[in-house]
Amino acid sequence: MKKLLALAVLLIAFAGAQTTYTLSEGSQARFYIDEVLFGSDKTVEGITPDVTGEIQFDLASPSTATVGTITINARTLLTDDNRRNGQIQNRILQSAEDEFQYITFEPTSITGLPETVAVGDTFNVQMTGNLTIKGMALEKTFDVAVTVASEGQLTGLGTTTITHQEYELSIPRVPIVASVEDEVRLEIEFNAVAAN
Repeated sequence: MKKLLALAVLLIAFAGAQTTYTLSEGSQARFYIDEVLFGSDKTVEGITPDVTGEIQFDLASPSTATVGTITINARTLLTDDNRRNGQIQNRILQSAEDEFQYITFEPTSITGLPETVAVGDTFNVQMTGNLTIKGMALEKTFDVAVTVASEGQLTGLGTTTITHQEYELSIPRVPIVASVEDEVRLEIEFNAVAAN
């Protein structure tokens, strides 16, 4: 009888244990900014697959989920123009310098987590925390859609908006670019896989 009780306690504890999901291949960070190039409207997209982070998630108790620091390698952000890439690395984000190589997001709260969830479900939350770009940390909120793809996989997309002025990012003026919008949309697309 004691053995059965001990086994039951272990099963309950295991069922309620959070699983660590690690951002894996397929994850990427992106930014979008509008500009007028050669007299035509253009949306610039910058992408890097170098995104790391961990999610603690329990399928049986999704409201207890937590997210660790998300780290983006700004040095590997690439657009469709090598000259622009050079400006980003050397002047705008200065990610060529070691102290500014990484953009980080440290979540401090998550609102909207469901009480129950099943495989195949998608739910929306707001994740607030400190977003650090070029050494400056400001509180930002990401709107995040999460899909429970399987018991061992979470996928989703988080979006927020910043301005380059609030982060004191200097956009170089060049003759071929008539204007650059102040608003920048940031996205983190994630594919998080449970650790074995």
